[in-house]
Amino acid sequence: MKSMRKYIIATIIAASLLIPVTAKKVVLDYNHLASSATEKEIKTAYKQERSLFYKTYYDNKETFLHLCLKNDRPYSFIKMCIDYESDITATSKDGRNPVSYAAQYSSDPKIIEILVKTDALTASRKRKRIVQTDSYGKNAFHYAKENANEAIYAKLCEFSEDPNVYEGDDVAMEKNAPLDDIAALEAELAREAAELEAMSY
Repeated sequence: MKSMRKYIIATIIAASLLIPVTAKKVVLDYNHLASSATEKEIKTAYKQERSLFYKTYYDNKETFLHLCLKNDRPYSFIKMCIDYESDITATSKDGRNPVSYAAQYSSDPKIIEILVKTDALTASRKRKRIVQTDSYGKNAFHYAKENANEAIYAKLCEFSEDPNVYEGDDVAMEKNAPLDDIAALEAELAREAAELEAMSY
């Protein structure tokens, strides 16, 4: 009886070894992870796919850090990406670095700060991240002006002067401004000068 039981057990074990075991791999939705997933869900996804924070995604070749910034994820999510060694100097296909993404999409100035300061030991390196231009000729200051949060622009100014403006006659003016705008500004300044001169008589 015991020998029969051993034979049955051995047969079952042998049969189980012949059955191919294939683990079902979950296909990750990177847009969902970057836009809606919790930190715990992202860490779970990282355990499944160790290249999550390193590789690039979609047509514009964005990193996961880029995707999180584009979805205005909270500071803790961005810090998690950095802690998991996301490349904070990586550029997308169109040449935008994470600082430019943060300038355009983020609502928390602290995100600008961590992206500018991490591993940038000198003031010149911090400034370089901000003024680096993409394939459209834009830098972080350009994108910050598209962002409704003025605190983002102010935070950039803590690390670099805006190279896109110059000061003249107490008026800040965009470089490469349309000629009509420049002419209008010059006319306005001339009127103000005439009024001041008239008041002096």
